[in-house]
Amino acid sequence: SDTMESQLKQFIDEAELQFVLTLKPLSELNQIAIPIFHVSQINRKLSTILYTLQTNKSIKISVYLFLKNDEDTSSEESLKRAIEKQFGLVGVAIHNYKTIVKEKTSSIELIQNISEKTDLVVWSEPSDLQRDLLVNIILEKESVKLTTPTLMILNKE
Repeated sequence: SDTMESQLKQFIDEAELQFVLTLKPLSELNQIAIPIFHVSQINRKLSTILYTLQTNKSIKISVYLFLKNDEDTSSEESLKRAIEKQFGLVGVAIHNYKTIVKEKTSSIELIQNISEKTDLVVWSEPSDLQRDLLVNIILEKESVKLTTPTLMILNKE
């Protein structure tokens, strides 16, 4: 409902949250998936979290690059370079993760597809988009089908 959506947005903004997490014990984490569809999702918070998780346990990291059908390979390459640079700044080496290119789908479909293959989805909120995408993921009826915890990294606005 619109009231629930506006209340959730207001709470996130007023509380100045930086993370939203659904819990699963760290000892059960063997594989992490990171959906990326915009370069602003590749940031210090994301790379620091990955570094921290990786130093505590050997974890497979899969970075899913979601490109629009009309985007060319230069978009893919620029995302890969940004990931390599940002992750490298905190010590996540290129051999410690793999990148997988996917066609762009709806946000809930991509999380559902990824969540079937992983123990944790780490979702970094893009800086140039409104909070609506994040709120829609949380509130969408389909989200009850998610089988994997999701760590949502929020941007301060």
